[in-house]
Amino acid sequence: MDFKNEKKHIIVVLMVAAVFLLKWKCLIKKFIGIPCPSCGLTRALRAAFKLDFHKSFSYHPLFWLIPIVIIIFIYGKKPLFGSKKYEIAFYISVVVIMIIVYMVRMIMFFPDTVPMDYDKSSYLWKIIRLFR
Repeated sequence: MDFKNEKKHIIVVLMVAAVFLLKWKCLIKKFIGIPCPSCGLTRALRAAFKLDFHKSFSYHPLFWLIPIVIIIFIYGKKPLFGSKKYEIAFYISVVVIMIIVYMVRMIMFFPDTVPMDYDKSSYLWKIIRLFR
């Protein structure tokens, strides 16, 4: 195995370790209180690993897509699909799908349903309360 492939494997292992072992919190939600488009992905993936797919979909319906995109991004031959144009179209499509799902989730679930709830322990909320 060459060094370039070894670096890719190390990156993947570190990402998995950070998400599942260190229990990172969403920085966007921690600072401004509003969930980000990927809110619930970690919980959804954990539920999927426990084969609880109903819970996975409730946390984030695209939990299955993001790991695939990450694997394609890291390990896929460049350009993807034999064309830079198709590669760009693929990534734009994924972003558009994420934004649409985010908007639907915000309309349906914000601000009361986890993980789309508002975090009143966020730094922005604390600053707002200081000025009230």
